Amino acid sequence: MADPAWLFLMPNPEELVTLKCGDKSFSFRKSILVKDSDYFTVCLANTAFIEASTSTIEFEDIEPELLGFYLHMVYSKATGRQIDAMSVLFRGDNFIAIRGGLATMVKLYQMADRFSNKPLLADLGSTIMHFAEHGTCPTQSPPVEPSQLSPGQSHTNTEHTNNPETLAGIIWWSKTYKEAYVALNKNKSDQNDMRTRLVEMFCRKVPPEKAIAISSLLSEDQDFIEAVFDHLAHEASNHKAQVTTLTQEVNTLQDLNKTSSSQIADLRCVVRRMEAEANHLRNHISVLLHDQDEESYDYDSAMSGDEKDIVRFGSDSDIDDDDEGGDSSMEDYNLYF
Repeated sequence: MADPAWLFLMPNPEELVTLKCGDKSFSFRKSILVKDSDYFTVCLANTAFIEASTSTIEFEDIEPELLGFYLHMVYSKATGRQIDAMSVLFRGDNFIAIRGGLATMVKLYQMADRFSNKPLLADLGSTIMHFAEHGTCPTQSPPVEPSQLSPGQSHTNTEHTNNPETLAGIIWWSKTYKEAYVALNKNKSDQNDMRTRLVEMFCRKVPPEKAIAISSLLSEDQDFIEAVFDHLAHEASNHKAQVTTLTQEVNTLQDLNKTSSSQIADLRCVVRRMEAEANHLRNHISVLLHDQDEESYDYDSAMSGDEKDIVRFGSDSDIDDDDEGGDSSMEDYNLYF
């Protein structure tokens, strides 16, 4: 960055370069002009070139106003300030009056590329894309009656909206995008990429039905209209493919849900059957135990004391294999299972 303390010193004649275009001439500091530009460095460093010996460069294919904008931005970069895009887009403080618009920013981008000024080229590219996506559309509110104005207040108010719904706003954005798109060189990869991004941003900013409605107003630039319609068709195709994929996923989930429901129903049947079998087994065992208790009570009542001792002795030592009640209970239990 140039030292701001010495920017306004009267430069020595050899420190100035004269740039001519049309009927305009610009004097500019050589040190700032060549700082980031390989083009001007080579042009003014090689004494074999007449431009270096005379410190004068003449352009026949550059508009004076455009060169003035370029020098202004080079100077801003040298002093560490951000480049001023609003003065290029709009005329002075009147943000309704379009000066050069986004197409002029594109021309400055191309000039930075021509002069091999990579830092400025990067800044201009970012500025163009940022304004295209986040810039505001100037709209003017209805005039205010003089009696309602405060001292110094304008008869009209300027408003800015990012995504206008009015037809005038849509036409403004369409014109802005179209002119920038046409100005970009499709044969250069970086500019062709910018063309593609501009179309994508335009389609996000302007609803498809409204873009179609105003297509007749943009018919003089068939390339831009075709690019917009191609993008919309591609988006529609992508949406259709996404819908098809989502439909297949929904059907798969529904099939899985049906399978899960069927498995759960089968498990519930098994559980209910097992519960019924368990209840049946519980009841059967309860009856068997009840009958066994009654037989044991009747038998004990009929036996004498000595007989009870013998039976008790036999029960403690071994199980009577001839006990019909016991055999019957185990047989029924085994048959059930």
